[in-house]
Amino acid sequence: MGGNKTWERNVTTNDTGVFTITGLISGTYDIGIKNWTTLSRLVTNVTLSSGMTTVVDFGNPKEGDVTDDDKCNILDLSALGSSFGKNKGEGGYNKWADLNRDDKVNILDLSTLGGNYNKVGSL
Repeated sequence: MGGNKTWERNVTTNDTGVFTITGLISGTYDIGIKNWTTLSRLVTNVTLSSGMTTVVDFGNPKEGDVTDDDKCNILDLSALGSSFGKNKGEGGYNKWADLNRDDKVNILDLSTLGGNYNKVGSL
C-alpha cells in the first residue's frame, strides 16, 4: 500500500504471540496477520529497523473463519453446523469449527461465529 516495501513471510508465533523476522530491510511496512480460524488484520505504516524490537498491536483477531477464506459467512456456518455437537476424537469433529479450542463444537463456537458473521479480513 502507498509505496511501502513488500516483503512476504510466513512465521509462527511463540506461546505469547511474539514472532521474529530475520533478513529484514529497514523501512516502512504494512503488516498483516492471519491465524487459522480468524479474519486477517492489517496494521499500516509500521517503521521497522534491522536489529530493533518493534511492538505492533493487532488487537484481538475476529474468530469465525472456519473455511480459512478470510470471510465469515454461510460457508463457515455450514462447516460449523456439520460438526456441531461433536467432541475431539469423534467422527465428524472439525478442529477448525472449534473456535474457542475447548475440544468441542457447541453453542459457544456458534455464538463466536455469529458475532463476526458477514465480516471479512482486512488483507
